[in-house]
Amino acid sequence: FFKQKTAYEIPLRLVGSGLLLTPDTLSRISAVFRAVNTSTHDQANRPVALDEAQRADARRAKEALGALRDAILPVDADALWCDLFHHAPSQWSMWSLKFLGGPRAFERAGQLLRRDSHAEPSDVGFAFISAMLRQRDDPRAWAHVLSVERLGRKKKDDWMGYTVRDIYQDLEERHGWSVRRADANLAPPFGLEADGAARFDYGGRVVTLRVDASLQVIVSDDTGKVHASLPGARKGEDRARVALHKKRMKWMRGILGRAIEEAKERFEDELCDTFSRSLGELREHVLSHPWKQFFVRSLIWGSYDGLELEHTFLCDADGSLMGADFGTLELPDDAIVRLVHPSELTDDARRAWSQVLADSEILQPFACLLYTSDAADDSLRVD
Repeated sequence: FFKQKTAYEIPLRLVGSGLLLTPDTLSRISAVFRAVNTSTHDQANRPVALDEAQRADARRAKEALGALRDAILPVDADALWCDLFHHAPSQWSMWSLKFLGGPRAFERAGQLLRRDSHAEPSDVGFAFISAMLRQRDDPRAWAHVLSVERLGRKKKDDWMGYTVRDIYQDLEERHGWSVRRADANLAPPFGLEADGAARFDYGGRVVTLRVDASLQVIVSDDTGKVHASLPGARKGEDRARVALHKKRMKWMRGILGRAIEEAKERFEDELCDTFSRSLGELREHVLSHPWKQFFVRSLIWGSYDGLELEHTFLCDADGSLMGADFGTLELPDDAIVRLVHPSELTDDARRAWSQVLADSEILQPFACLLYTSDAADDSLRVD
């Protein structure tokens, strides 16, 4: 198996490090790679005719993938898929995403769908990619499909519409989410970790790309110096590695900028249209998000009993709530919350919150306390 000409470097390193080194797991990897060039569907996601040997390979591979997924850590399965698709970008290897794929795999497939400049060319059909993300049965994967409609390709095909429709239908059936709620809750991280940053090892230093509290995309090195342009290789650093890092950071900076602008419009719509959700939903799907969290933490929220505004608060990164008096507010996860329109606040309440924002040096994506709209009921007031 290891004498094959194709160089699967990452799985070999994983095996060499002991992460996958068991006879049982090794046999499963072997079964996967034996069938790697077997394509069960064409570019339009239609089944193709296979001979008996190919069908047998496909069956063994499917069984091996399921067993492999259960035998190793999800992060190792994710790394294995990324390497498999990198070295053999076929229909079959994309099909294995629904068994092995994780956040890195979802991002890679999403790049192909959006035709991002960072993504390398692939002969795998867009219909097939979207179908595999759809079949992964993970909202994190579905977020990448939905992002195509909002941030990606200018020309929309029928297959994309069908896939998006199916995802929205599943979300409604499983979670009770409307289309608008699904769009509000699901967004790809675009390569950022939970703390809103991505780190790149240049060899002699680490360069970090992050979204800061003002929703700006910042690039800095490990000395804290902020770079207006992407830093190049220094003497002694691997120029090829640095070039790859720069390519990825360029893509991340561009797509994060577009995603943040789109999210800003969405939050403004939420303010004007009094869009509400439970506090638990806000914490789970938005506050925990690598870059959307900064919208939540900079805007003023309210809890409601029907149409009546009961409390106003800011959200901290850990999910704790703070009132205008800087005191801690305790609310249950099923409390109904939404962005507070300034017409719902008295003059004293607006002044108090303006002082809190100034004292806390919070920069808002839009000046919600000065926002003017007829969408909110002027009769609702809270001190």
